Amino acid sequence: MVHALIFLFSTIAGITLLAISNIGSMALYVLLLFLINKNKLEIAFYGMGIEILYHTLAVNFILDNDLHFTLYLIVIVPLSFLFLYLAQVKYYIPKSILCSVIALAAYMYCEYILKPGSSLYSIQVTNSMNTIFGLFNLTLVFFGLISFCAIFISAINRSLDFFTSENKALDNMANHDTLTGLRNRRSFEEKIERTIKNSESSGSAFCFLLIDIDDFKKVNDTYGHDNGDIVLKDIASILKKMTRPNDSLYRWGGEEFVIILSNIDKKNAANVSERIRAKIEKYEFKLSETTINCTVTIGAAMYKPGESYDELFKTADTKMYEGKQNGKNQVVF
Repeated sequence: MVHALIFLFSTIAGITLLAISNIGSMALYVLLLFLINKNKLEIAFYGMGIEILYHTLAVNFILDNDLHFTLYLIVIVPLSFLFLYLAQVKYYIPKSILCSVIALAAYMYCEYILKPGSSLYSIQVTNSMNTIFGLFNLTLVFFGLISFCAIFISAINRSLDFFTSENKALDNMANHDTLTGLRNRRSFEEKIERTIKNSESSGSAFCFLLIDIDDFKKVNDTYGHDNGDIVLKDIASILKKMTRPNDSLYRWGGEEFVIILSNIDKKNAANVSERIRAKIEKYEFKLSETTINCTVTIGAAMYKPGESYDELFKTADTKMYEGKQNGKNQVVF
């Protein structure tokens, strides 16, 4: 729009050089739009910046009055930061500052150094014409600045959303077991410390269950690790269904799982543990070529006030191995 208006003005005024210059500028912007569409943002910016510099200086050298076109040099500042940021240019901030300094130097040259009467054409510009061009150019620059700022903020928000999403994904990977989808040992160790602190402050009881699949190595050796993974995933699914929303379930590692039963006494914890054991015992695990049954041994320990996590775990671990030695497929408190 700007160049079309200047082209019309220069044609009517008989300023052929300025008219030709604007035709070149309009052709260049068609090319720049093509580059932007191809995501060649860095090249597009440098082309746009050079065009703005060239055109501003050209108007000043061709005419005695720049008709306020030096205002467009201000646009180079947000334009450089926006395009170089979106293009992910290395060292984009120093490069943007350099472009801004060049634009400032050009502005100061046109406004304060270039002497009147040194232009190629000396045309009479009326006050009304000067006002019209001034308001027109100021309005375009103003809305240009608003647009660049809005786009820049939008781009930053998109980047923040992306990084937030990536951080969530990384956090999920760091705290979850990839095979079963359960939270992992790292996540458990953070949770158990909070649970102990909460129990100490509120007096609420909780039970810790250590669940180990019986003879799981034999399953892997006989049917292969792929079928072993099926058993792990199915047991994880059973445990999910049999725990309450306020309970916490984790894959400890290998063939072991742990559960924190919150706000529960020993009797109810024993009932929950026995239901889990019985459910797994009756479950038919459908492997790739056959169906098998598996059992688990569960070591259970009620938290005692003042007890450390290591002591709690050792109690459950001792109970679990006691059950292994006494025939497996049982719950030991």
